[in-house]
Amino acid sequence: MKNKLIIFNVIAPFVLIIGIMLGTFFSNKESISELEKRKLAILPELTLNNWMSGIFSSSVEDYLSDHVICRNSFITLSDNCKELYNFKLISPVNPESDGVLVKIKTTRKSKMNEGMQPPKDVPNSRALLLDTNQELVSTEGIYIYDSCAYQFFGGSKNSASRYAKSINTIISSLSDSIRVYALLVPSSTEFFLPKDKYKGKSKSEEANINYVYSKLSPKIRTTNIYNRLASHNREYLYFKTDHHWTARGAYYAYLEFSGTAGFVPTPLSEMKPTFMKSSFLGSLYALTRHLSLKGNPDRIEYFDKNFNGAKAYFKMKPSENWKKTQIVNKKGEYGIGYGVFLGIDYPIMKIEGSVKNGRNLMVIKDSYANAFIPFLVAHFEKIFVADIRYFPYKITSFVKDNRVNEVLIMNHVVTANSPFSSNKLIKLIK
Repeated sequence: MKNKLIIFNVIAPFVLIIGIMLGTFFSNKESISELEKRKLAILPELTLNNWMSGIFSSSVEDYLSDHVICRNSFITLSDNCKELYNFKLISPVNPESDGVLVKIKTTRKSKMNEGMQPPKDVPNSRALLLDTNQELVSTEGIYIYDSCAYQFFGGSKNSASRYAKSINTIISSLSDSIRVYALLVPSSTEFFLPKDKYKGKSKSEEANINYVYSKLSPKIRTTNIYNRLASHNREYLYFKTDHHWTARGAYYAYLEFSGTAGFVPTPLSEMKPTFMKSSFLGSLYALTRHLSLKGNPDRIEYFDKNFNGAKAYFKMKPSENWKKTQIVNKKGEYGIGYGVFLGIDYPIMKIEGSVKNGRNLMVIKDSYANAFIPFLVAHFEKIFVADIRYFPYKITSFVKDNRVNEVLIMNHVVTANSPFSSNKLIKLIK
């Protein structure tokens, strides 16, 4: 009996390891991790160069880590254990709960984060986030209150001035005939988190936005959407588990921008709102994986009235040809979360609308503009969408070569106050 037990103790772990390996290699593979909001690693190609450089072994390690059998179940079990033993769970039914600040760890930087060109096969990159979290780099944690997640704001007059100076430098390189707009987007913290709950922890985004606008060149036409959003704060303007706003929040910004840009907006009553069937857990859940957020998922609402007949294209680098993509990815190709709007943050997109009015707009943006841009399609002949993090051209030459006559610089206020964004804006003209 004793010998049988010894044999079992030796063989059982071996069988378990072999079973996990076989299950990992032969089970159905998911391409997207909804828990982490990113593409999962693919099995690398074995070449002499990859083997000698160590890339192959590193990639295999990533692949096995991403596709181990029952991976999501293990992640969920780990989260449940952490929640049980280490964190105070917020009551989803008690609005007077104090909330909790969940610390987040900084993940290893990808080549894209370091300002280099995107990986060759970006859609399969392990590092590429589907719901971009890069706007969160300036926060030390996520505050969870009443089963919703919030990011505190730490911007200052110095960071606001730096951003305004970067925009002014860009504008000075453009022809005076080009109309230029600026639009800053506040976050949900300003409208939905009770002031007494974060007094002294989060600075005023409204004051920061106004200060940025005061420092911009008189050539720039600003759009202040703060009051419009505040007047609709009983509506579903921002996600509860994601740091982005909803399409409805973006719609009210579109109404305000229409007055600045001089076009007649489409009434909400004609927009045909549609909800995706599935709910989702967003970027703030992916960072914290807090159980109170898991029990309060979000829904995606989209409006496709304004882009019937429009065509969208993208490039990853200048040497490539334009490839077709979707304005709203209803099939969930990039997940069922915020990636529904425009897909991933392509370095450059081109949208050709059905209107022929000679208005060619370039939007220099972060991911907050993704839910906003679809509303503009009915009002511009062409829209070029440039993500400041990955844009592979110089703005001055791109504007001239593509006959752009209007430019919108649009960012989330947190992004605008980060040194990374100001530096990237400057590099777009050097």
